[in-house]
Amino acid sequence: MQTIKSTTRNIICLLTVASGLVFSSCEDALEEEVFSFISKETFYTEPEDAEAAVIGIYAFLTNDFTYGRFIYDITHLIDDQSMIHRNPTFIDMDDFNFTPDHPLVRNIWRGHYLVIERANVAINRIGLMENIDDESRNKLIAEARFLRANMYFNLVRLFGNVPLSLEETQDIETANVPKQSIEAIYMAIEEDLRFSESTLDATGTLGRANALSAKAMLADVYLTREQWAEAAAKAKEVIDSGQFQLLENFEDIF
Repeated sequence: MQTIKSTTRNIICLLTVASGLVFSSCEDALEEEVFSFISKETFYTEPEDAEAAVIGIYAFLTNDFTYGRFIYDITHLIDDQSMIHRNPTFIDMDDFNFTPDHPLVRNIWRGHYLVIERANVAINRIGLMENIDDESRNKLIAEARFLRANMYFNLVRLFGNVPLSLEETQDIETANVPKQSIEAIYMAIEEDLRFSESTLDATGTLGRANALSAKAMLADVYLTREQWAEAAAKAKEVIDSGQFQLLENFEDIF
C-alpha cells in the first residue's frame, strides 16, 4: 500500500511539473535562434555572397523548366524540324492542340519567372551592399541583368505580352504585376543588354555572360525585330572580336 501511495505521489508531482512547463512556455512567444537558415535579409553581407547569388541564377538555367529540357521541347515541337507521337503531352504540342495549362507551357512560364525573380533579388540586394567594391558590384549586376534579359527574350517570343517584373517581389502587391506591351518588354530587354555590354569585360569565365554575349543577344533581338542595320552592326562587332569562328561540321556543336 505504501508503495502504491509513493508511486501515485510521484506521478502527481511529475504531472504538476510538466503542466507548469507547458503553461509557462505558452506565456512567452517562442523565438528560435537561427543557426543554418539563409535569408535574403541576412545573406548579402560579403562579396562572396553576391557572387553566390549570381551563380544561383545560372544554376537554375539547367532546370527542365528553362534550358534543361522544356524550352527545346516546345520550340522544336511547334516547328517543322521534328515530329513526335509517343505521348499525349508531345502530341498536343506537335498538333498545336494545347492550352495555357499544358505542362510544357505552364512549366516554362514558371521556370522563366523563377529565374527573373532570382535576378531581381540579386540586382536589388547587391546594389544595396556596402562591403563590395563598385566594379565587382556592377559586373555582378550586369550578369544578373543579362540573364533577366535572356528570360524575357524567350517569354516575349513565346507569349507576346507578358508581366514585366523588374523589381524584387516583397509582398503580394508587388507579386501582382500586370502584362506589358511587346514594345515595353523589348525596351527592358535592350536596356538590360546594353548595360551588360558596357559593363562586362569582352571575355570572362567560361559559361558566364560577358560583353560579347550581350552583343550577340542584342544582334538576335534586333534581328527578331527586323532592325536589319542594327542587327548587322552588332553581329559584326562579335565577328570582328576574333573570339569566335564557324565550325565546318554542324555535329561538332554537340
